[in-house]
Amino acid sequence: MANDSWSGQDKAQHFIASAMLSAAGNEYAQHQG
Repeated sequence: MANDSWSGQDKAQHFIASAMLSAAGNEYAQHQG
């Protein structure tokens, strides 16, 4: 069960990091335009 919980947390962190990176990319693109 602990392994499943850790995997879920890892996925959540990866998703958050992905969202932040995407948001940063959008901000950069807007400022470039």
